[in-house]
Amino acid sequence: MKQKVIGIYEAGYYQIELILREGTGGEYYLIPEKGKCPRIKVGADYINWVEVVSALLHEVEEFLIDRMQCRYSPFDNLSNTLDEFTFLLNHSQFSDVCVKTAEYISKALPDLSKAWNEWKKNKKKDEAKKTTKVNILNDISENTLKTVYSSIQNFRKGRTGKRLDFEKYKKYLEEE
Repeated sequence: MKQKVIGIYEAGYYQIELILREGTGGEYYLIPEKGKCPRIKVGADYINWVEVVSALLHEVEEFLIDRMQCRYSPFDNLSNTLDEFTFLLNHSQFSDVCVKTAEYISKALPDLSKAWNEWKKNKKKDEAKKTTKVNILNDISENTLKTVYSSIQNFRKGRTGKRLDFEKYKKYLEEE
């Protein structure tokens, strides 16, 4: 999965790494790997910037509520669905979540915005490159078939025919 590390930002007493990744939605990891700080991943494949920010807000808030031990699963369900979680916190705890979220978001958004815009630009370039390469390969394939067909006809008639200049097309014939 394609992803880009944006940075590590503070949310109260926590330092949380932010990663922009392929797809949509988001998730957080309390202990992603041994010796690493918590991590939040947010999908980059949204049309609107507001959706990226919304996913980030959701994950930061849920992370903080979880760390405050205010996130519960009311059912004894092992299916691991995330829709069942209930948050139970008082107004003071909610205010604490808001302050810590604001701290994280205010520091992370400029870097995330820059990375997201770059992601979109690169994605457009990649899509344009793929389209161009497919068109070039189709043209080359058609031209190559014509040349091969012509060579076979000339061979059958006892004529030599023209040789295909592979050096001219080498860069298009190489596999990625």
